[in-house]
Amino acid sequence: MLQFFRKGLQGASIKFLIGILVLTFILWGIGDTLKYIGGEASYVLKVGDVEYSLEEWQRVVGNQKRMIQEKYGQAFSDEQLMEFGFFDGVLEQFIGKSLLLQEARALNVFVSDELVKKEIGSNKVFHGSDGKFSQASFKEFLKKAGIPEDKVIKNLKDEISTEYLTQPLTSLYLSVPQVVEQLNIAYNAIRDLGVYRVDIDKLPVVAAPKREELESILEKRKELFSTLEARSVSYLSFNKSNVDSAVTLSDAEIEEWYKSRVYLFTQPEKREISQLIFDDVSVANKAKKEIESGKSLKEVGALLKASNKNVVMGVFGKASFDSNLGDALFKASAQQVLEPIKAGLGYHVFQISKIIPQHVQELSEVKQELIELIRKEKIFERLYGLSQKLNTGIAGGKSITDLAEQYKLSIHKSVVTEQNVLSAHVKDVKDIERSDVFRATVFSTNQGQTSMVTPFQDDVFFVVHTDVVEPKRVKGFDEVKDELVKVWNRRQQEATASEIFEAIRVGHGVISQGDALEKYKKYVNYQSYKVGTDAGPISKVLPTDAISNIRKMTVGAFSDVYDASGNTQVMVKLNGIVIPSVEVLNKTKDSVRYLYLQHHGDDIIAQYINFLKKKYDVKVNKKLLERYGR
Repeated sequence: MLQFFRKGLQGASIKFLIGILVLTFILWGIGDTLKYIGGEASYVLKVGDVEYSLEEWQRVVGNQKRMIQEKYGQAFSDEQLMEFGFFDGVLEQFIGKSLLLQEARALNVFVSDELVKKEIGSNKVFHGSDGKFSQASFKEFLKKAGIPEDKVIKNLKDEISTEYLTQPLTSLYLSVPQVVEQLNIAYNAIRDLGVYRVDIDKLPVVAAPKREELESILEKRKELFSTLEARSVSYLSFNKSNVDSAVTLSDAEIEEWYKSRVYLFTQPEKREISQLIFDDVSVANKAKKEIESGKSLKEVGALLKASNKNVVMGVFGKASFDSNLGDALFKASAQQVLEPIKAGLGYHVFQISKIIPQHVQELSEVKQELIELIRKEKIFERLYGLSQKLNTGIAGGKSITDLAEQYKLSIHKSVVTEQNVLSAHVKDVKDIERSDVFRATVFSTNQGQTSMVTPFQDDVFFVVHTDVVEPKRVKGFDEVKDELVKVWNRRQQEATASEIFEAIRVGHGVISQGDALEKYKKYVNYQSYKVGTDAGPISKVLPTDAISNIRKMTVGAFSDVYDASGNTQVMVKLNGIVIPSVEVLNKTKDSVRYLYLQHHGDDIIAQYINFLKKKYDVKVNKKLLERYGR
């Protein structure tokens, strides 16, 4: 389903934002807070009975803007984002997510903690150097994003619940045999292609630019000919190596610490739960009696035709369910069969197969682990104490040099621009210089000012002093004249290339004799290729979008002109098609059918969301959005 939401933002200028937008919806969710603004309608968006406030909308948009800025090292103006289609794309995602989430909640679709943990553990973002899930990487990610772990888990549960909702729709879609047959032929056919390639750099420029033409380029392309804001900074960093690491603990201290944090060593009660699901409550009641008479769930399910074949749900904690269902399941005794409960897929008959009681590890079991935890905590307290001393000194007007000398810390130098960090190549701090938090701190600290202590990692901190700010400026004409000439020349060459490709189209593959462009024939390179399901050698010649469009071409047709590697442009002609054999088609028909269904699954989700829009009544407060929403 995430693929569907990605497609909702497939405008040419916004493709680079897609991964970030999807991620922020999972991390921060869409919420349901509500506030009032004067006498106006209080919501920005209303989906069914749920109203989303201006504050909530601004929070979602703000989070996404921030992630974009951190990823690309620069901010985009609202005007640029509007041009990309950013706000409309976010709004459509917001509506779609809200509709699916409300429907999932209405159907009581629930997701276990174990499934969420598996989802998090499989995400490569949270893997360590060994390629496995790293708790430290996960915690660090959440810390930098500023999101509580429980909120991420809740939002991920919402995400998975909507996946549960849409997955059956797409998996049941039936393909049309005739369509699949034609697609199979088209997919496996061998195509005879002619590729025309022009090296733009080699095309001659027959005229010289006028000054006013160059000035016009400079005026229209100011960003291209501007310097980046640069900041020269001094900074110090410190970590656990800068504080006393010796920790001595008595048995009494260890025991007191254990008692105050015993929850860390407590495994809550869990239950192994089985179920049968029926469409009819009377059949569900009959199933309950059959199970209580001594028959197994599997026997009863087969006898009464339960809609689920796998009767074992798994092992769950109470937090995996909503409060009402959780109370019912965790008040029941072992082997008890509950009264049928109406939930997402019908009438559920639950049985408590096994109770795994709460377990508290004894002090003797965890003593060594506890000592290490206490030692780390005390060292962190010392680090925090050093942070407080530095902050006190900064607030009192002490220079970063004086503070470094007082606490025996080193001063490092760096130059930071809007888009890159010119590292001083100090081995033990280079990761700080390259980090988003360092860049953000530098650009929020004015010239001559010193930042407060800022965390880089759990046990690494830094302080920045901005020495000099060199503001962004548009370069003068004389500074960039040579670059402007290159831009002008490139435009002339591209215009000539366009004329050459058009002449080839008109001449059905050749530039006709007597054509004004005949003199440019020597700049056209022509090669033929045989291309099947594997692009093969042509992938080194054509860009990806050109290759993906080959199967859409008809015999004798020319493609669009594409930019290719090495400052070249290419155009493709489909000279002919060789139909694959029956043996080949029989081998590939199932895989082609799968691709067909996968493609149409997104259309089905779109249709489902359109249906939900009618069911829940979506209202957008455009007046409020236009006034405050950006």
